[in-house]
Formats: sequence, C-alpha cells, structure tokens
Amino acid sequence: SNKGDCGDTAIATPFIVSYVIITSLVVVNMYIAVILENFCQAHEDVQQGLTDDDYDMYYEKWQHLDPSGSQFIRYDQLSDFVDGLEPPLRISKPNHLALVAMNLPICEHDRMHCVDILDGLTKYFLGALHAQVARTEADVPIDIKNDRPKDYHPITTTVQRHRELYLSRMGLKGFRTNVERRYNERQNREKIFQEAITDELMKSDDFKIPT
Repeated sequence: SNKGDCGDTAIATPFIVSYVIITSLVVVNMYIAVILENFCQAHEDVQQGLTDDDYDMYYEKWQHLDPSGSQFIRYDQLSDFVDGLEPPLRISKPNHLALVAMNLPICEHDRMHCVDILDGLTKYFLGALHAQVARTEADVPIDIKNDRPKDYHPITTTVQRHRELYLSRMGLKGFRTNVERRYNERQNREKIFQEAITDELMKSDDFKIPT
C-alpha cells in the first residue's frame, strides 16, 4: 500500500501520546523527589542545631585574634571576626545591626569575652532559623559553662553603646546646627550694622560732596 509497512496509526498515536505523558510524569516526580529530599535534609540540619565541629571552628578562628589566650578581643574587631567565621555561625557584613541586637556585654577597655560572643551567635542562629528550637542545658558545651575570668567586668552592652553613639551624633549634629545658625545671625547683624553706619556717614555733613 501507499503507507508502506510503518504500522497501524490507530495504535501508534495512542502509544506516542501515552509515552509522552508517562515520561513527563516521571520527570516531574523526579524533580519533586529531589526537592523533598533537600527540604528534609535542611530540616534535619536545623533540628540538630550546632555541632561540636562548629564550636571547634569558632575557637580556631578566635585564636588568630587572641593568640595569648586572654579570652578577650576589642569591640572594633567584632564585626570582622564574625564575618570571618564559617556557616552556620557566620554573619556576613554588613552585620552591625545584628550584633547590636544581640545585646552583648562590653567589658572595660572596650573588650568582649569569647563566651558572650559565642552565646550570642548561638542564640541568633537558633532564633533566626528555627524559632521553636529550645536550647537545653545538655546542649551547651562545657567551655560555655566555665566561669568568666577574674578581669571580666561588663560596663555596658552593644545596645547601650549604639544608643550612646546615636545620641552623641544627634547632639553633635544639633550643636553644629546651632553654631551655624548663630554664626549666620551674627554675620547678618554685622552686615546690617555696617550698612547703617555707612548710611549715617553718607548723610553726615563731613561726607557731603562739594559742589
């Protein structure tokens, strides 16, 4: 026949349609399976919280800034230190507001203790990623349970320091505005005074132009 031996179109058409539909369903199911697996893995990681490796990483990074083992770093080193950590404890820059919100204690000479910073980062991680995860006493590493050193004397916090800086900036801005306003007023008064003197001199007989 003119159709040759290509087969029966009545069977071929349903076969092709069924093949395309089944293949599409298989591909879609594979995508769904991969997404669900990744979601479950991420959910399990969050539930597990921080591991001992995370705390070891923290103290290894800390040793670079505190080779003498004083357990303190300067407040101005905090942002760079936290940005240099590895996930999940890392908070990349700009991280100033996040660190302020932790309300970390600041000791004398603008020093910050390693345990306070680690405790703040741990609470930030658990609160930001899974608000329902409760940190029990058993989950706290032994290093965090140790007492602070004898020279540990907090005098302020990151929240208070931020508030003080904000108020000082506002006060300085207001002071500058007041100085500029008074300077402009004085300049205007001197200008008016000089113009008045000039007018009086011009009206005086000594300054009349002879005819």
